[in-house]
Amino acid sequence: MCCSYVEIIYNIVEKDPHDTTQKAKESQDTSHKILELQKKLDSARAQIRRLPGIEYSKEEQLQKLETLRKQLRLKRELLLKYRNMCTFEVPKV
Repeated sequence: MCCSYVEIIYNIVEKDPHDTTQKAKESQDTSHKILELQKKLDSARAQIRRLPGIEYSKEEQLQKLETLRKQLRLKRELLLKYRNMCTFEVPKV
């Protein structure tokens, strides 16, 4: 998802030709670079929309996180309980 927007934006704003013949060519190049930037931004937006959990609000995400933390704590406690239980030895026949 890493995109280099700074370089594209820099290339768009750095050009300032004084020659009128170059201005038309630079204008076309700038338009092309702006379209390229727009495509990259659209691609980044599409990637963000595919992230899991993005459909939930901040409060819902925090609530789900708290629920998962509680589950994790309970499971750790159970594991510790089972680990510390007395083991019964079964006699071999």
